[in-house]
Amino acid sequence: MEIKVTLPHHSYLLQIQAGLLEQCGDWVKSLWAPQRIVIVTDENVQKLYGQKVLESVNAAGFEASLAVVPAGETSKNLAVAEELYEAFLTAGLTRSDGVIALGGGVIGDLAGFVASTYLRGLH
Repeated sequence: MEIKVTLPHHSYLLQIQAGLLEQCGDWVKSLWAPQRIVIVTDENVQKLYGQKVLESVNAAGFEASLAVVPAGETSKNLAVAEELYEAFLTAGLTRSDGVIALGGGVIGDLAGFVASTYLRGLH
C-alpha cells in the first residue's frame, strides 16, 4: 500500500508492505547508481533491522557499511557527529556517495546533519 503525504512545500510516498526491508537495496538502486553508502542507525534499530538492510543494499551492487550510534536524544551532539565523520572517512565516502538514515527522528536529524556537512554534502 502507498500513502501520499502532502505538505506545504513538498510531498512524499510512504510504502507499507511485508518484506520491504529485503527489497530496500533495489529501491535505493532505482534512485542512485552503485556507490559507497554508510547506513546510519542506532543500537536498537541495528539489532532488529541493520543486517537485513545492509545485506539488501550490498546485494543491489552498493558498497555499504553500518555506523551505529547510541539510541536516544543524547546522541544529538558534536561528539557523536564526529564519530560519524570518522565512519564516513573510514568508508572512503566521496561527494558521489550516499548516506541512509535507518531509524526515526534522532537518526534522521543526525545522519542528515553529518551528510550535509561532510565534504559539502552527500546523497
